[in-house]
Amino acid sequence: VPSPPTPTASPTPLPLSTTVLPPLTSSLMTYNLAELPLPPNSLQRILKSKPSLLSSTFLFLSSCETEPLKPRRTEGSRSVAFRTQCVTSTCASSYTPLAIHSIGGVQAILLVKDAALGNVTSVKVADVACGIGNVVHNKGGIGVWVGV
Repeated sequence: VPSPPTPTASPTPLPLSTTVLPPLTSSLMTYNLAELPLPPNSLQRILKSKPSLLSSTFLFLSSCETEPLKPRRTEGSRSVAFRTQCVTSTCASSYTPLAIHSIGGVQAILLVKDAALGNVTSVKVADVACGIGNVVHNKGGIGVWVGV
C-alpha cells in the first residue's frame, strides 16, 4: 500500500487585481433641441455654471430632436454643430471623447477624463430606432457600455 502524500503548505493566493482605481463618477446632460439650432456657446456656459459636471470621470452629453425630420443623404448641420460644441467645450477640461454616435436627430457623446483614460478596457455602442413604424430615426435610443 503506497503511503499518502505528505501535506505541503498551500499556495499563496494571487491578488485579484493589482490596480487600485480611484472612485469613478459620471454625469449626464441631455438637450431636447425641439428641431432648433443649439445657441452658440450654450454648452460652455452650462458647464461653467455647473462645475460638478466637469469633476466627473465620465461625462455623457446627448440631444434629441436635433434635426427636423426629413429624408437626408448627409448629416444635418445642427448635428455637426452639437458635436462640435460638445468636444470643444470639454477638451479644455481634460476630457477625451470615447464614443460619438448619432441615429437621426438623436446624438450621444461619451467623454472620459484624460487621467482615467488608461483604465478603460472596452467601449460598445448600440442604437435602436423607435420612430414611425420603429424605422424612422426621429425617436430612438443610444446605449454606451464602458469596461474599466
